[in-house]
Amino acid sequence: MGRNITYIDTIYTKLIPWCKNNNKKISEIPAYLNDGKINPLYSFMVYLRKRKPYLPKEIINLLEKYGIIWETKYRSAVKRIYDELIPWCEANNKKISDIPKKIEDHRNSLYTFVLYLQNNKYKLNPEIIDLLDRYGMVWDNLISQASERKTRLEKIKTELIPWCEANNKSILEIPCMVNGKQNPLYHFVYSLKIRKHLLTQEELRLLNEYTKPPKQNKQTTNPTNSNVISNFLKPKDDNMKIKIYLKAKIKELIAYLDKRLAYIQDIPKGNKYYDYIELILENQKYLDSDQIEELQTYGMKFYDNNFKNE
Repeated sequence: MGRNITYIDTIYTKLIPWCKNNNKKISEIPAYLNDGKINPLYSFMVYLRKRKPYLPKEIINLLEKYGIIWETKYRSAVKRIYDELIPWCEANNKKISDIPKKIEDHRNSLYTFVLYLQNNKYKLNPEIIDLLDRYGMVWDNLISQASERKTRLEKIKTELIPWCEANNKSILEIPCMVNGKQNPLYHFVYSLKIRKHLLTQEELRLLNEYTKPPKQNKQTTNPTNSNVISNFLKPKDDNMKIKIYLKAKIKELIAYLDKRLAYIQDIPKGNKYYDYIELILENQKYLDSDQIEELQTYGMKFYDNNFKNE
């Protein structure tokens, strides 16, 4: 009961007054203060999002009135719309549909973000949809998908297969990092895996053929479609085990911090959770952007030279 009184008191004495004084919504609370330290009010908002199933209905209604967004991924998407997408359109005097697919031969992350919005329109509220419409969003991306298929097959033939043949390695052996930077070819393979349901028979045949080193491919006969899919989707065991192990440790670490309303910096050396932190930092290249963002809300500082948080 004591904790309930504490967080309700914080809502009325700190959270709501901040919104009124700054004329902003709860979802617009900055993650960091001017001195670079994590904003305790932002961490409190994250705590409330996690505690939603246990909050009284009147408190939920109050928080929604002041603009809380319960879904973390949705909040990140909305923030990026306001922080990157709209400013790009205004700065270049162009529509969202004019965003280039590539910048200096590299995939434009903003273009990829627009594709994400197109495929997740059902998750956006009407206010955000109207905003995107005003800046020239094209929701029907069937034409772009047809163009995507043509480009995808060309990239498989001109980049992916030549790399395998030159290095005598399979597609699954492409390194994640090259010279300290993320390997675009590795991420291309990852994008093919998550779009397996969109791949054509020809693409699946080529990918299956190069899931083994090229020297062994000469004796490979055309497999059935089921074999193509099962072989190509088989993950590299070591990397997958690391990711699963890290996910479990992150979940355990966050549960520990939530229970004590603490931050990463509060964990002393010698504590087993301090070892978890070092483990996560040593293997941060295996984390996805959502895990990075969540850990940062608890005060985690990542090494810029090993991982670029987009």
